[in-house]
Amino acid sequence: MLDINYFYEVNDYFLKPFQEEMNENPLLLYYKFIETFKESLTPEDFESFSVHLGPIEKNKIEELYMKDEEQFAIHLLTLYYSYLDILGFDTEEITEEDIYDPLKEKILSCFKKRLVN
Repeated sequence: MLDINYFYEVNDYFLKPFQEEMNENPLLLYYKFIETFKESLTPEDFESFSVHLGPIEKNKIEELYMKDEEQFAIHLLTLYYSYLDILGFDTEEITEEDIYDPLKEKILSCFKKRLVN
């Protein structure tokens, strides 16, 4: 059984350094995530993680970011969950109500700020 409080602590640990980027531009958050994943995983683990990156090239990500906020947020969260999976979390036990929806809303709120500015 997943200790949800421990998950939140880990979540905070990974997300806090990205808070500023997240507030400014979720696209920067995406690139920072990838950078952090590369630095914190062994080459073997990163290779298995990069399977989740799929064949989406940089320009496709930027296009997705500009045109479909919801899909971009889902893609970002999918990467994040695959990363947590590699770190040993049983992400199947994380309910959407607990984590996924609030994080997705947070990312989507950045887009709303972008549209206002």
